[in-house]
Amino acid sequence: MPGRRQARGSRGKLTAVQLGALFGIGIMVLSSLAYAILYNPFGGGGGKREAGKVVTSADSDLDGIPDYLEKEIGTDPYAPDTKETLEKRRQQVEGAYASGRIGEEEYRRLIRKIEAAEEVVR
Repeated sequence: MPGRRQARGSRGKLTAVQLGALFGIGIMVLSSLAYAILYNPFGGGGGKREAGKVVTSADSDLDGIPDYLEKEIGTDPYAPDTKETLEKRRQQVEGAYASGRIGEEEYRRLIRKIEAAEEVVR
């Protein structure tokens, strides 16, 4: 019966092969995570980045206003914007502020972005 005693006694211990396999799996998981964080080819941002700033950005309607800015101010990124479109959006934002639907900080942020879009359209 010494064989049984030996089998029961070694149940909780891992062999060198098992430890090596677990270590290898751990290294593979960590390296995959590091790659995903550092070199994610699917990362967003809309364009190339240089020192934390977007250098280029998509402009689906070719009106000069980047899609991300159109989404932020609430205009359609697929329809070319005109002065009238931006003026209408400005009036909507001013109405929302006057009625209390948006606060002063949000109002100022949106107006600054609308002004930036208006500069492009001029």
